[in-house]
Amino acid sequence: MYEFAVAPAITNLRRRGAEITEVAPKSLGAELELEPGDRITRVNGRPVRDYLDFRFQTAGETELVVEVRKSSGEDWELQIERGEAEDFGFSFEQIVPRQCANECIFCFCKGNPSDARPSLFVRDEDIRLSFLYGNYTTLTSITEDEMARIIEQRLS
Repeated sequence: MYEFAVAPAITNLRRRGAEITEVAPKSLGAELELEPGDRITRVNGRPVRDYLDFRFQTAGETELVVEVRKSSGEDWELQIERGEAEDFGFSFEQIVPRQCANECIFCFCKGNPSDARPSLFVRDEDIRLSFLYGNYTTLTSITEDEMARIIEQRLS
């Protein structure tokens, strides 16, 4: 479950949107002709940075306008009607955490017991992982956009 925590963490400049990595057969995603490599870039006019944005923006919505950049480079706009609890049937790329660049002598990650879960030893500076997996995050290099996201999506 915590494989991401022991993988090398890098800051990754990504293309816009969240990349689809898998589409289940006979799912809504398959019906919409989505494929691995396609990127969801907007939902109802709002930009999508990663799968957290997608989940937040689609939660409880039954009518959606989803903009997709196909792996071929073509842009699609999909008008979607779905059941309230209907799953889309696709998975997204894994979030690669940003690591804290500080070398604080009081870093709480350095003070963890040796048998703590592996994710607690990653000095991540990524609010998404704090929300998803309960990692520590220092917020020492957080941007105004990230703080607005924490507040809007209640990522604490």
